[in-house]
Amino acid sequence: QVRNWYNFSWLSGDSLVEQAVHSVDKICWAMGDKPPMSCIGTGGRQIPAEDGNIFDHFHAAYEWENGLVCNMASRQIKGCQGHNQDIIRGEKGVLVIGKGGVPFIDGEKRWRYKGEEKNMYDLEHEALFQSIRKGEAINDGDRMMLSTLVAIMGREAAYTGQLITWDQMLACAQDLAPDDLKWGDSFTPSAMPMPGITKFLLPEPPKPEEAPASKEGEKPAQKKA
Repeated sequence: QVRNWYNFSWLSGDSLVEQAVHSVDKICWAMGDKPPMSCIGTGGRQIPAEDGNIFDHFHAAYEWENGLVCNMASRQIKGCQGHNQDIIRGEKGVLVIGKGGVPFIDGEKRWRYKGEEKNMYDLEHEALFQSIRKGEAINDGDRMMLSTLVAIMGREAAYTGQLITWDQMLACAQDLAPDDLKWGDSFTPSAMPMPGITKFLLPEPPKPEEAPASKEGEKPAQKKA
């Protein structure tokens, strides 16, 4: 399974979390790094998963409190038309990232990036090294955690076929792998998720406190409001 890690959700998180999370990250950026209120999703597996248990296509519709909905769709099936593109539509224009090489805006005020094109990996490392030299550490931990959890939210909405809220995500009890797995151990991962059957795991509600047992002839103790 470790060699075939991508095809197992407990190792890769599935494609929506492992790869498409970059587009989810841009969705969060466009929404001011605020989490969505809810998400509903679809997904499934059309082609055998090479002994794994992940989906090969997803669609997640994230909704924010102001009613705005952001859609995230992905497919990883050989032989199909494919592209990697992010589109943000506003009242006065459309921002397109990933089509034509450089980002551009088409609308009332048309814009296209005309600066020097650099490798994105070089740019992020240049920014990191400069911050270290200046003693101004770059810490994107909060943003990365948000984007990851929003991606997991979409995955769970697709896995279960249910509408998932942000509060539910914060309380989620999902754990895809054992805590004490060691090299050489045998581990059977969960089966392929089935929307409508697979459950979203929340912590069990606490059991109500039982009133102390009463002696014969006495009334049970009553709690004060």
